[in-house]
Amino acid sequence: MDVAVGAASWLLGKVVTQLSDGMVAAYVASTELGLNMEQIKTDLAYTQGLLDAAEERDVRNNHGLRVLLEILTKQADEAEDVLDELQYFIIQDQIDGTHEATPMVDDGLRGQVLIHGRHALHHTTGNWLSCFCCSSARDDVDDPHDIPKSHSDVPDHVSKLTFNRVDMSNKIKLVIEGIHASCTPVSNLLKIIHPAVGRALPPKRPPTSSTITQDKLYGRESIFNQTLDAMTNFTIYSRTLSVIPIVGPGGIGKTTFAQHLYNNKTIEAHFSIKMVKTTKPIELQGLGDSEFFTFFEECIFGHDKPEYYEDNIIDIARKISKKLKGFLLAAKSVGRLLKYRISQERWIEILERNEWQHQRNDDDIMPALQISYDYLPFYLKRCFSYCALYPEDYHFNNIEISHFWEALGIIDSGSHKNRAEDIGLKYLGELEGNGFLVKKVDDRTRRQYYVMHDLLHELAQNISSQECINISSYDFRSDNIPWSIRHVSITLQDNYEDSFEREMENLKRKIDIGNLRTLMLFGEGNASMLILIKDLLKETKRLRVLFMHANSLQSFPHNFSKLIHLRYLKLEIPYDVELSLPNAVSRFYHLKFLNLGYSTCILPKDINHLVNLCLLNARKELCSNIPGIGKMKYLQRLEEYHVKKRDIGFELSELGDLTDLEGELKIFNLEKVATREEANKAKLISKRNMKKLVLAWGMVQRTTRSDVLEGLQPPSNLNALVIKNPGGSIGPSWLCGNICVNYLKSLHIEGVSWGILPPFGQLMQLEELTLNNIPSTCWFGPNFGGVTQKSFSHLKKVEFVDMPELVEWVGGAHCHLFSKITSIRCENCSNLSMLLVPSSRFSVSYAQDINTRWFPNLCSLEIENCPKLSLPPVPHTSMLTCVIVSEHKTDLLCLQENKLISHGYSGALVFDNLDKVEDMRIEEMPYVSLIDLQKLSSLTRLAIKGCESMLFSKVEEGVIFPSVQRLDISDCCPTRNSLTKLLNRFPALTEFHLTFSSSDVGEEAVLQLPSSNLLSYVRIWCCKNLVLPVADGGGLHDLSSLQEVEIRGCGKMFDRWSMVEAGARSNKFFPASLRELNISDESSIQSIALLTNLTSLTHLTVINCDNLTVDDGFDPLITCSLKELVVYNSPKADDETHLYSVADDFFLQVATSMMKVIPAGGSCEL
Repeated sequence: MDVAVGAASWLLGKVVTQLSDGMVAAYVASTELGLNMEQIKTDLAYTQGLLDAAEERDVRNNHGLRVLLEILTKQADEAEDVLDELQYFIIQDQIDGTHEATPMVDDGLRGQVLIHGRHALHHTTGNWLSCFCCSSARDDVDDPHDIPKSHSDVPDHVSKLTFNRVDMSNKIKLVIEGIHASCTPVSNLLKIIHPAVGRALPPKRPPTSSTITQDKLYGRESIFNQTLDAMTNFTIYSRTLSVIPIVGPGGIGKTTFAQHLYNNKTIEAHFSIKMVKTTKPIELQGLGDSEFFTFFEECIFGHDKPEYYEDNIIDIARKISKKLKGFLLAAKSVGRLLKYRISQERWIEILERNEWQHQRNDDDIMPALQISYDYLPFYLKRCFSYCALYPEDYHFNNIEISHFWEALGIIDSGSHKNRAEDIGLKYLGELEGNGFLVKKVDDRTRRQYYVMHDLLHELAQNISSQECINISSYDFRSDNIPWSIRHVSITLQDNYEDSFEREMENLKRKIDIGNLRTLMLFGEGNASMLILIKDLLKETKRLRVLFMHANSLQSFPHNFSKLIHLRYLKLEIPYDVELSLPNAVSRFYHLKFLNLGYSTCILPKDINHLVNLCLLNARKELCSNIPGIGKMKYLQRLEEYHVKKRDIGFELSELGDLTDLEGELKIFNLEKVATREEANKAKLISKRNMKKLVLAWGMVQRTTRSDVLEGLQPPSNLNALVIKNPGGSIGPSWLCGNICVNYLKSLHIEGVSWGILPPFGQLMQLEELTLNNIPSTCWFGPNFGGVTQKSFSHLKKVEFVDMPELVEWVGGAHCHLFSKITSIRCENCSNLSMLLVPSSRFSVSYAQDINTRWFPNLCSLEIENCPKLSLPPVPHTSMLTCVIVSEHKTDLLCLQENKLISHGYSGALVFDNLDKVEDMRIEEMPYVSLIDLQKLSSLTRLAIKGCESMLFSKVEEGVIFPSVQRLDISDCCPTRNSLTKLLNRFPALTEFHLTFSSSDVGEEAVLQLPSSNLLSYVRIWCCKNLVLPVADGGGLHDLSSLQEVEIRGCGKMFDRWSMVEAGARSNKFFPASLRELNISDESSIQSIALLTNLTSLTHLTVINCDNLTVDDGFDPLITCSLKELVVYNSPKADDETHLYSVADDFFLQVATSMMKVIPAGGSCEL
């Protein structure tokens, strides 16, 4: 009953609000209607007040009141529609300059008779037409050939609706008198119901945004550990990913269980290298009484259980806990309900609710969720119930759902004074705090969204079943759909059976299509389904919300122009379709939200007639090309505006009335504004919701007048300001004199020639400062326009770009004020030599020391094309995790979090502060030693190019790299045994890459790889004088985990192995574990006998191995696992048969063996 009371109060309030509109009130109060409007408004407001009071009483058993409320609600609904139509025609009058809906005032009988008589004649001859009709014989979407291509050539065929004054007056009088008459018995009955008769409902729960996070897994330690053990100890070689089924009733805690598994550190460490295969499902039951009650108490009290609790109402809590049957979702929902009023009376009331008796079985937690819902305030009940229209598991973002709620009238933005998004975010927070939504963060975009548990989604559908229906399955049946349905959503599928289309046809007869308020389509449907939806739309008249698909004008229903009540229109348009919107869109005067996504659309030329539009979600070039956009005075977002002085409707003055603009606004082509008076007309100072402003002049025909910028003063609460190429020699007084933008957090000044820069020291909230292309500036500082101890206390980011004359950043006595800086970027500052020194008289070495002390919080340092800049050793603190030093687009040094790349960087590095680096690549850094690198305790990947003095110089034996797993050495010429000694310092290698210098002609280098059960991949390229010994574990034989080897262009690699006899077990070059082998351009390999032990080989590639013979020593067992074989020789000028000889021999031997042993499905490639 409280929902019925709330609905009646809500709709009655909407009617009262409409009657308070100036023009509507004047029309309704006009003499032609003969209504006592003041008395009617008073009575309606009085009834609404009684209804609001009744929401706090328990009047559920009063059948008479329920009947009266149903009548009142229906009449209020009808009254809202009629008054909405009247408002439509009032707006149409204002736009067209007509007076069709002008209220009749008592200024003489003659005027009344003339106006009323004209409309009476039209009314009589029109046989009682509806209040509006089309002045054109057709709608613009009926003509398939009328497809406009641009604003300029769109013919204006939009059907203007004609106002029927007599019929409108009769309708208004009828509905107002009806609703007024219904208010009397409702008010009388509410007054008779004495407060003592109805038990007082508990006070509504206060709004909250806090959510109890379940950081502990209650009552499942045993099954959790069993699952963890099974996942981590059952190992297989296959990399196939299988599924672990976690089953159990809804709300039992399956998601929470899976989340704890997923985030377990053991799982994270284990599955970085392995996968799991299991087929046994994990079945979760409700928690035991003891564990569940502990969790229930946590949901109620958190970590702050009151001392008196156990002596007072613990028994009540236990009884409620037992009714929840061990379901975690129920505990969270009811626990929050108990939390907001901890009293014996309140908890007994919840314990004795009748809903508990409706529990169907032990797995049914709907009664518990229903009780939590019952205690929500009415506005949250409406918000929650309408969420049933969205598909299950839908990601709600605060903007979309807020617009939806406002379009339905749940959110009252106070005649555009309050932002719907702010109110919607508040409601979402309250629903989250009450356990009906869960807030999450998208891993990719880092944006917040909300989701609803599937059982709560089911609850929303049950609660709203008399108003809302979500059609989302193939087996939809229309049999039990009530006539009262007002909101329909359809989740489209790819294919439907004929029975579904029949059910949809039946639906049109089951519900009052003409009175639908919402029709939403989700997903992508086939052509026949979209035709069916179009047919459904042609009967709608009172839609407030419409989500539909469109790929041509023919997608729109024939009555599209009649949808005058629309508040929210969302069109899903394919990206590859250029669609001209129907001209009818520009006549939807009530429309507040138009969502076109990022599609390619052509807007109607009169789109600026949407005078109530708050948000146009479309590509920015569409929005910036709307002529006369100033008419859309409630518009909240406009990313860009391009001044086009020669084009009517694109003057700067169009921005003047857009006082609700928020977020970011970029204004381009300001060189076309000639005077301060023109600039003043933009009224930027009045746009209090604007957070960022970009003022940009073109480089050509740039104005030299300073007063234009003076007239572009932004609001004082602006957060970010960008000024580009304004011209003039003096900055605006509001920035460079008496500062009026005291709350600036970001300031970007570019291309200015001001004699005096802004007093940065007075911008106390400044966090980011960018100076770009300011040629006259040689020193930044030291006065900064007046400095106090609070100056720069928030400054975190400083950028100097294209400042060729800048020499120094001089802090003077204020250097310590810059200690909060976290990011510095300098680009194309060819004369910059020092950063932040007390005075230019200090030496370079002193400046370096100063830098390390004045920037203790620096996290990011980017230096590009600043050849004279002297940097201190970096990183000077472990906080500095991003350093980029580059010249001519080549990075000399690049440190980004855990990765370091150095290409000939000559500056000093502080290795003690690089302990977080995991991946390091260095080149041409002769001053770096292995002892330096040993300080990188987190290093796992190391690539060294050149740097022979570092690699092969004598170093203490204790220099070991126990964490390095991949080593890549290139462009070096090792001495005889230096390479072997080097590899002994890397005991944990799993990958080894080696490439010699192309000019290595020195002495023979011997590589004796230490035995390892970790090394799985070896690649050796172009090592012309490298040999691997035979004796003492030579070759690669002792690498027992080796899986893949690539050898290319070495020349001497197998010289010492040429005489090894086939089948000699003690002298094998490769280990038997090898699976992939690629040998290219290697003349030193002569016999296939080196491969005889490779029975696990799956891929073998032999290219340009001129001296390889196959006949001697070939073992058929190497083909047992072979899946791919590639053999190729480049042709020689003097021997054309050389191209085929080795391949022929190899293929003959392998083919013969494969006929006997290769598994079914194997392949051979030549």
